[in-house]
Formats: sequence, structure tokens, C-alpha cells
Amino acid sequence: MSRACAVGLGVAMMPTYGHMIIAAALAIWLRANLVISVILVWISNPITFPLMLVIEYWIGANLLGIESTLAIPDLSFSGWQQLLMDIWKPLLLGSFVLSAGSALTGYFLVNYLWRWEVSKKWQKRKQK
Repeated sequence: MSRACAVGLGVAMMPTYGHMIIAAALAIWLRANLVISVILVWISNPITFPLMLVIEYWIGANLLGIESTLAIPDLSFSGWQQLLMDIWKPLLLGSFVLSAGSALTGYFLVNYLWRWEVSKKWQKRKQK
């Protein structure tokens, strides 16, 4: 369960397409729960994805010491291309930090909660 949360949350924060396929492949490779891994990637969906990209860019820009100013580009191909050329480094760094942080937090939190729940059940058994 802990590995599944780490896989699902880590992949969900990556700025890429094919989250479900990546999570499924990693879950099989790491022997994590496949269903939980794939379900958790849906934290990143068409509604939350733009906000996640802005947060990832902001984290990366702050870590690199870059002034984080995002402007809406002109709608031409060259405008979008220039925007991507300007933001790819902080976006990639921020997505790595957010992905790794989410995976580690999910892993240790679920692991702790799982052990806590099991120990509570053992305590109840001992009392009987």
C-alpha cells in the first residue's frame, strides 16, 4: 500500500502525459498495488493540472533564484514555444521536487498509518 501511494502520488506530479501507463508500469515493476497506484494519478486531472504546473514552476523558480513571472503568451506557435523555452528549467526542477516530496510523504504517511492501525488491532486482541 505504501509503495502504491508513493508511485501514484509521484507520477501524478510529473508534467507529462500518460500518467496511468507510467504508474501501472512502475507499480508492476516495484510490486506495488496496481489499482491504488493508477487511481492516485487522477489527483492530476484537467482541472488541477494547470494549478500544479504553476506551483511547480514557482517552486523551481524559487530554488533557482529566478524571478517567477508568468505572462500569458501570444497564441501563436512561436509565442508558446518561447514561453516553454523560458520556463522549462524551473518547471522541471519544481516538478521533480514536488513529485519526490509527494511520493516520500505518501509512502511514509501511509506506512505509519498502516502500522498504527495494525498495532491498535493487536492491542485489542491482547485485551480479549
